[in-house]
Amino acid sequence: MKIKRNLLWVFTGVWLLSVTLSVYMLLQKVKPKAQFKSVSQNILRMDQQAAEMNMLAKGSELDVRLPARVSNLVQRGEVVEPIKAKQKVAVLSKLPDLENRRTALNANNTSVLTSNSNEQVAELAPSLVVYPQELIFEFPRAVATEQNIKRAMVRLLLSKTPFQETNWLDKSPMSLKQKPFFYKRVLDHNGQPMRYPIAVYNYVNHLLKTGAVEGFTTQSEYVLLHIPIEDKNDLVQVDKYSHIVGNYAKQFNISPNLVFAIMEVESNFNPEAVSPSNALGLMQLKANAAGQDVYKLIDQRDGRPGKKELFDSENNIRMGTAYLGLLKHDYLSGVRNAKSREFLTIASYNGGLTAVLEAFSDSKEKAINKINRLHPNQVYRTLRYGLKSQETRLYIEKVLKAKDRYQELLDSYV
Repeated sequence: MKIKRNLLWVFTGVWLLSVTLSVYMLLQKVKPKAQFKSVSQNILRMDQQAAEMNMLAKGSELDVRLPARVSNLVQRGEVVEPIKAKQKVAVLSKLPDLENRRTALNANNTSVLTSNSNEQVAELAPSLVVYPQELIFEFPRAVATEQNIKRAMVRLLLSKTPFQETNWLDKSPMSLKQKPFFYKRVLDHNGQPMRYPIAVYNYVNHLLKTGAVEGFTTQSEYVLLHIPIEDKNDLVQVDKYSHIVGNYAKQFNISPNLVFAIMEVESNFNPEAVSPSNALGLMQLKANAAGQDVYKLIDQRDGRPGKKELFDSENNIRMGTAYLGLLKHDYLSGVRNAKSREFLTIASYNGGLTAVLEAFSDSKEKAINKINRLHPNQVYRTLRYGLKSQETRLYIEKVLKAKDRYQELLDSYV
């Protein structure tokens, strides 16, 4: 009886082992399912990455209304993955409804493919175009939602440095402590400046309700938002003269914002301006004064410039900036404090060096010695209230205010 029971256990064990081996062998024959329906939706191989970058570099098949953009993908082995690098203007960015999906660029048509869908979405990044009279936001239809328009408008109108913005649809918090660059340059529908998001939201709501957002209610490829600029002269002039001013400001060691400020106050950027005292051009140079000094000390030549030379915009800026350099670095080199020296330079450009120094003493040497004993604020007050010429007293204040404004503008372009 005992022998029969043992034989039964042996046969049972052999049968279980046989069944286990059969199941194992069956499982080995079944291949696991792929994790994704299409590998091409998740992987860009090296040749595809090269094709994409070549296409972007040459501008091939890109819509000419949108600036070429740099991909925010980086090659890691054979897989392209998003990175957190600064996104100058990215071909790929995350749509609100695709935030939890991985995106990859199709090298053949600059469309975006998602791992969860065969849906193709056109280029995703809004573009800002700056004109003398207005700003225009271009939103591809795929991202032209009311929420995204409001988000982009907040980043544009409430940023201190809007031209440095790299992703108009960024959801990260932004600082509202500093005065926005477009404060008072762009006004809402009631003619009021916008300082906080609620004002921008109300402005966008008004634009949407009044049909001022071009293409929003139609099936057009792009939605255009037109934003009038109220205070536009400084934007236009910086764009027009920034290269010239930058070159000569660097050459003569003068702040570019000071050059722009003097052009605005002297001529309001009129290259053919003529004053009652026969000062000419953008920076209002007198041929027998500043012009003659620049000829002699900078150009190493005799004589003085003629009208044709002074009415030439680039040469006028060159000579005006050179004269500022002579005042600051030569005639007033004895003034030790840089801030005091700048105040004196501005006043002397308008009123003449001799008249300015006479506000401090009856000789140049005594005047400079006295200035070096004064705080810069005391120097400013003497120039603002102690000069004989009312024009020069007001001039220094106008230039300093304009100088701060142009510094803010130039900073926003960096």
